[in-house]
Amino acid sequence: MGKVYEILTKISLVINTIADWFLIIAGLLLICWSLLSVDVTEAKYLLIGAGAILSASGFWFRRLSLKKRAKMHDDNPGQGK
Repeated sequence: MGKVYEILTKISLVINTIADWFLIIAGLLLICWSLLSVDVTEAKYLLIGAGAILSASGFWFRRLSLKKRAKMHDDNPGQGK
C-alpha cells in the first residue's frame, strides 16, 4: 500500500506542477495579447489585470507546492525526493 501511495503522490505533484505553470503562462500570454492586440484602453487594462491575477495565482500555488515538497522532504529525510 505504501508504494501505491508514493506513486499517487508523485502523479499528484506532476499534475500540480503542470497546473501551476499553465496558470503562469496563461496569465503572461493574456498580458502580452492585451498589450499587442487590444485597442480599447479600458479593455486593455481589464485584460492586463486578469492576466496579472492568473500569473500571480500560478506563482502563489507554485510557491506553496515547493514549500509542501520541502516540508515533506524534511519530515522524511531517509526517503527519496
